[in-house]
Amino acid sequence: MAKILFLDDDVSTLQLMKMAADVLGHQIVTATCVSEAIQLAGSQTPDLIFADLGCLQDMEGNAFIHQFCHSATIEGVPVIIVSAGWSGDDAQRVEKNGHCCFMNKPVTMDQMDKTVKKYVQSASRP
Repeated sequence: MAKILFLDDDVSTLQLMKMAADVLGHQIVTATCVSEAIQLAGSQTPDLIFADLGCLQDMEGNAFIHQFCHSATIEGVPVIIVSAGWSGDDAQRVEKNGHCCFMNKPVTMDQMDKTVKKYVQSASRP
């Protein structure tokens, strides 16, 4: 079982991601804004983070990726950038800058399962 933090400003998307992760047997933590996600990442120690770029209010996508993914709070935690509106070039830039991967929305249960298996080395917790 992995502990997964989902960052998304859309409540219905969070509910779907939570249901999928629950069916797959994972523990779920959710946040609807960047500051909340960073705080929860520090207190909850997730194994993996799915972060939606739609949560941005006044920050450009690349600035968000740099600030969030390089935060000391989540250093070493794999971050999956999720968005409905980015192109293949954007996805390559995300991966080139050291972030695990980019996924287009909607994320399927199969994609989530494969991603968790790929990026969470030791998902069991005491």
